[in-house]
Amino acid sequence: MSENTENLVLRTVYLAADVDRHLKRLAFSLNITKNQLIRDILRDGLKAYEGMTVGERLEAAVQPAPRTAAAPARPAPSRTSPSVRAPRNQRVAETA
Repeated sequence: MSENTENLVLRTVYLAADVDRHLKRLAFSLNITKNQLIRDILRDGLKAYEGMTVGERLEAAVQPAPRTAAAPARPAPSRTSPSVRAPRNQRVAETA
């Protein structure tokens, strides 16, 4: 869905890193921008929220969010700090 940018308002929000990664993967799979995905999710969520009773809203607010699949593990950081490493073109091969 394409929206007229004249009707958009800039808002800054902080997202958990795992939520941001999930949004990125989902937007990529849907072939839309992450911004468009966020707008769609908010619009659909507001529609669902407006259809709830006050009790349902309170119950939804205290329930934990559904868990998403864990992100792939990152490789362990190098034990050598970047400040003491030799530049790539000056590195020597390690000998066993």
